Amino acid sequence: RGRWEDSSHPEYSSMHRPLCRATGSARRLLPPDDSSYESCSEESHLSLSRQTSGHASLIADSMVSSSLSSNFSSLSIDGDNKLIAHAIALGYDETDVERALSHMGPHMSQECVLSWLLANASPSTLYPVSPSISSNLRPIIIDGSNIAMAHGRRSIFSCSGIRECISFFERRGHDDILVFLPAYRREKPRSQAPVSDHHILEELDEKGKIVWTPSRRIEGRRIVCHDDRYILRTAIAKEGIVVSNDEFRDLSKEDASYKTVIDNRLLMYSFVDGRFMPPEDPLGRGGPTLDQFLSNESSSKTHICPYGKKCTYGKKCK
Repeated sequence: RGRWEDSSHPEYSSMHRPLCRATGSARRLLPPDDSSYESCSEESHLSLSRQTSGHASLIADSMVSSSLSSNFSSLSIDGDNKLIAHAIALGYDETDVERALSHMGPHMSQECVLSWLLANASPSTLYPVSPSISSNLRPIIIDGSNIAMAHGRRSIFSCSGIRECISFFERRGHDDILVFLPAYRREKPRSQAPVSDHHILEELDEKGKIVWTPSRRIEGRRIVCHDDRYILRTAIAKEGIVVSNDEFRDLSKEDASYKTVIDNRLLMYSFVDGRFMPPEDPLGRGGPTLDQFLSNESSSKTHICPYGKKCTYGKKCK
């Protein structure tokens, strides 16, 4: 055999011995997956301190923990903000949502918080009415005598017709509704002038829906002030809608402002099987719809051209 192939040769053993050899005691001290096995020095296994590795591990763990805590905290804040925004969008007040989070603790699920709000939120904050809805609707001024006599088919003063009329507008979102009646209608009904459901007037009066126009008796003679003027003047002041089948012809020539209300803001009606029913086109064909008529959007001063699409926009066009 050659010189370099003889394993018994001293130079062969020095060249082919392992670069890394640990003693038995060192192997027992170190775990099999210890990173120091990658070292090429035997001393590194024997003299390497485990404290340094443990300290580094603690530092690494603390860094990871703080990083996770920071990320979790930011995620929790974002989650709470999204939950608050979602609850507010559903109609709950922000103070109630914050109260729910403080009561139940942070990081609660959306279902738990909403369940708490449903059980504990104040009723006034649940499904609040948007202020833009009622503020965009015109006030309603009702000719009470005209409504009651129409509902009673001109033979009975039917107070339930007034309540039906008010309910119609309340269902549409109106909150500024006034009914004008002569003050003598508060008196006990007489057989010569039959009145049905008189107690309804007391109920509506308690709710502040009725305005009693002046009337009195002098030597047995009743003096009644013209309630139509009160109705039209209130409609002018409030820019409201007058509900009546009276055309107010006697007053339309008296004042130009009266005529403006009568021509543009008078809503006529019918009772169908006892139900109040105004027309869907209060100003006739080509005019505004009932929704537009009852809202402030119909306050435009523009006139409707009677020629419609056939209008040539001539010099005399108004």
